[in-house]
Amino acid sequence: TQLVQNVLLGGGISVSNVTFTGGSEMRGTFEGISNLGIDTGLILATGDIAVAIGPNTYTSHSDGGGVAGDSQLDALVGGGTQDAAVLEFDFVPSSDTIRFFYVFGSEEYPEYVCSEFNDVFAFFLSGPNPLGGNYNNVNIAKIPGTNIPVAINSINPGVAGSSGFGTCTSLAYSSLYNNNASGTTIEYDGFTDVLEASANVIACSTYHIKIAIADVSDGAYDSGVFLKAKSFSSPAVGITAVGSTFDSTMVEGCGYATYTFTRGGDLSNPFTINYLIQGDAINGIDYTDLAGNPIASSVTFPAGQSSVDLNIDPVNDAIAEPTEQIKLSIPQVISCIDDTLSATIYITNVDPMTIDLSGDTVICVEEG
Repeated sequence: TQLVQNVLLGGGISVSNVTFTGGSEMRGTFEGISNLGIDTGLILATGDIAVAIGPNTYTSHSDGGGVAGDSQLDALVGGGTQDAAVLEFDFVPSSDTIRFFYVFGSEEYPEYVCSEFNDVFAFFLSGPNPLGGNYNNVNIAKIPGTNIPVAINSINPGVAGSSGFGTCTSLAYSSLYNNNASGTTIEYDGFTDVLEASANVIACSTYHIKIAIADVSDGAYDSGVFLKAKSFSSPAVGITAVGSTFDSTMVEGCGYATYTFTRGGDLSNPFTINYLIQGDAINGIDYTDLAGNPIASSVTFPAGQSSVDLNIDPVNDAIAEPTEQIKLSIPQVISCIDDTLSATIYITNVDPMTIDLSGDTVICVEEG
């Protein structure tokens, strides 16, 4: 539960009923600069996770394990598995998508490419399918743009290994493979690029995911899957407001207020949020952006950025009027887990200063 809640879990998802099957040495966390492309996260392995620690000084390292396989992984590869590490839990997404990022590595690379020793892992998803029916243990760990499960026999150097038998799933995805023969930080002989697992879901419904990895045909030559920290998310957006004085209030002519938009999920591409401008304050008259223009009806997140600010400047029109409101709402996002989908800023008048002179006092020069 601690590994899921504090390490794997990102925004927009609540989890429950966390279980793990396998030896305690087969699960844990990793942290540090490496050539994996992921610096922090959760690791599951077919043996002791300490095997993953570099430098790469072995071609066939394995340690620990010794537990049973998994029947669903058996069905996926059409053969017997051993040393299964299985993490599973229920979750509720706050938007229409879930995603997380991972790297698969193995000591079976590269010698056993195209062999029966096709160590396997899968992310089995169960729950309502937005297109109808249900996901029933559907594996979402697939090569991008294909329906091919990620494995040694599908992502590899592009040639059969020295102990391979020519029974590969594919040799066409070598661009997603990294040869780690001289690696200084990771022991596994090879591993994939950072890959994304994702699925379309129904917001606020309950799902189950099973993250599993196992040795195939024998218990030797360990494999591991690295799950990026905070990446298991349902990338809803949010909006909050902070005024120039306190809470969400600003005073005409006295500084500016800020709306902050946030997003989760994959940050690798720019993303635009459209919003509704509501309230009785008039855009371009009662308030503007900092350049004096009416505020736009959208904001764009640059690639790699999870938040963006929209600054609001209240116009000092010197007119006595009631407190006015600016409300920005994001109607297209469905949310059910404490995500704010609208925020309001209030504009108040400048209170004029008054001076009352009374009780004149005469001061003589000599008494100054």
